[in-house]
Amino acid sequence: MACTEERNVTLVNGQKFSPGNHPVEMGLPMLRLLAAGFKIDIVTPTGAPASIDD
Repeated sequence: MACTEERNVTLVNGQKFSPGNHPVEMGLPMLRLLAAGFKIDIVTPTGAPASIDD
């Protein structure tokens, strides 16, 4: 699962983008995938811990 380490990511053109690392939007699909037998790795572009929205 690709996540970001920042709440807002700065794009190449300078604009801010919210990637939506929301706990429910991430957690529910993860539960379904795990129940189906998949393994999940969480990664970020820099290798830093993922930032989860409040």
